[in-house]
Amino acid sequence: MINRSIRFKIIFWFVLSVAAILLCFGFLVYSNVRADLYNDVDDILELKAQGVVDYISGYWKAKNPHSDAVFVKNFGADFVESAESWVETMPEDLELADIKVTLYDTNGVTVAASQNAYAHARLPREFLDKALRGKSLFYSLARNVSATGLERRRMLIVPFKAAGKVIYLVGVEKPLNFTDVTLWRLRSSMISFFIISLALVFFTGFFLSRVILKPLERIVETMRRITSRNLSERIDNSGPRDEIGRLSDTFNHMLSELEKSFFAQKRIVEDVSHELRTPLTIIRGEMEVALKRVRSSEEYKSVMTSSLEEVNRISRIVEHLLLLARFDSHAVKLSFERISLSDLVEDILGDINVLARQKTLSVRLAVEEDVFINADRLNLRRAILNILDNAVKYTNEGGSIAVTLFKDAAGAVLVVKDTGIGIAQDDLGKIFDRFYRADSSRSKQGFGLGLSLAGTIFNAHSARISVSSKLKEGTTVTVFFPPA
Repeated sequence: MINRSIRFKIIFWFVLSVAAILLCFGFLVYSNVRADLYNDVDDILELKAQGVVDYISGYWKAKNPHSDAVFVKNFGADFVESAESWVETMPEDLELADIKVTLYDTNGVTVAASQNAYAHARLPREFLDKALRGKSLFYSLARNVSATGLERRRMLIVPFKAAGKVIYLVGVEKPLNFTDVTLWRLRSSMISFFIISLALVFFTGFFLSRVILKPLERIVETMRRITSRNLSERIDNSGPRDEIGRLSDTFNHMLSELEKSFFAQKRIVEDVSHELRTPLTIIRGEMEVALKRVRSSEEYKSVMTSSLEEVNRISRIVEHLLLLARFDSHAVKLSFERISLSDLVEDILGDINVLARQKTLSVRLAVEEDVFINADRLNLRRAILNILDNAVKYTNEGGSIAVTLFKDAAGAVLVVKDTGIGIAQDDLGKIFDRFYRADSSRSKQGFGLGLSLAGTIFNAHSARISVSSKLKEGTTVTVFFPPA
């Protein structure tokens, strides 16, 4: 199927809809006018037929004032002569002037007829049978007139009854010239109006489509200009808040998200490059130094140990990135189950105490018993461990860490508070970004993926995390878990 533009579709359906409406309206108008014209002709024919019947009734009452039966027995030349006089009588009403009259007997044979009447020598059997049953009938017929060609007429057959029996049939006819000319003019006018209207509708649709699609064309032009180098450009949305305005908002929102994604991707690539460059540079430097001359086994062991540490660092970075990528692509299938958060936190604190003792940190634990939630135990352990590991890393020797767990009406709440170096207010909204480290003091430890991974895992558990901090005073991390 050939692809068509939206403008073509708008014009096509607009013209087609108006054409359908005009056709329906024209059909109704033409049908009603035609029916009215034919009804007028039929009314005139009925009026003339009734007049002829009244003439015949008056004649026989004058001839036979005492009995209708004489009427049946006395069908002779005097009646025919009178009938011929009746059918040629010119009515005073001009509307009846062009009506012709024909009288038939019960066999359908013509008894008398007006001059130029389109009289049947004998009525067709189908008309005669219906008329003999006492029913009047209308029908149209065509007559070939040499001067004017084919002439259409309307005819009415009315049965004349006496003593309950059909005695004669009265046929009245009227040319349909005026009716046909009127309908022809109406058809011509309606066809002309239809063609002119469709032309006007086409040009109106073309104009309206330009007006309607102009904002879309501006959107298309803007979107074509936007590339990865100018994602900050936006679509002008100063118009009304209609469908096109909402479309512009949608595109602008999409561009904002793309800009953030491109910026984050660029930053991640740069950070990964930076994080991998340092250990790779160290490994290469140590290898080059070791290969410059023959060294002792202790020196080679020292080089290998240092290289192994850097390889482990690279492995941890890659492991965290792969895990984050799997979470982003929803490839990680969490196994939710009802677990005791109280037992999990106490178990993690056992591992953290080992690290805390190395820095002479005091760890205070206040855990409410029987706090249950629905969670993936392994991944939640990793997230909480990252939060506590950060608290240990950035708390100076001799400091303290307080871990609190309790239940409230909304679920479970875990609070980790330390007396470490703190985080600047400007950096609080970025600490869960990948590879983000607030300052040089923090960049000496870790590689900026722990909190990002923790935040991702908490989000997967429908948990909400809140961080408050003051420089040189410490940081408080609060995690709100939904009820089990």
